[in-house]
Amino acid sequence: MREDPLLHQFADGRNIVVKQRSLEINSEAAIGIFRGRTLKLGFPMDVPTHASSKHIVENVAPISGLIEPEHFAIDEQYGVRREWYAPELGESNVITLCDLAWVKIGRVLSEAHDFAGWHSLPPIEHGHRVENCNVLLEMDVDPSLPLKWGWVE
Repeated sequence: MREDPLLHQFADGRNIVVKQRSLEINSEAAIGIFRGRTLKLGFPMDVPTHASSKHIVENVAPISGLIEPEHFAIDEQYGVRREWYAPELGESNVITLCDLAWVKIGRVLSEAHDFAGWHSLPPIEHGHRVENCNVLLEMDVDPSLPLKWGWVE
């Protein structure tokens, strides 16, 4: 584990948090129209790191007037896609780095189990769908909206 650059960065990041300070983080946001969890039309926006995605969806996205209030286009709604970066952990977004680190730690644990005579499978190296974690839609904030918009009965 000590020889793996990513796991070494995570260990260093842990030491920074425990012994010194919080990690330096920044975020990028894309606000716009989503179909499903896919951004169809959006624009980047500078958003303070501490600003909640919920606040952005509730107060910034709907004022654009790009979607009719009745949401006639099924599965089309406002949302925000956020990505957080912690340079001390690496250049990619934090979710992707955590996913990669999880797989690597899982492999180490599986090898330790094998060494001890207890066999286990490591995590599958499929990668998580980042959009399941970094996209917040109007209906995520208010689950009653699909019914209100007539998308479901």
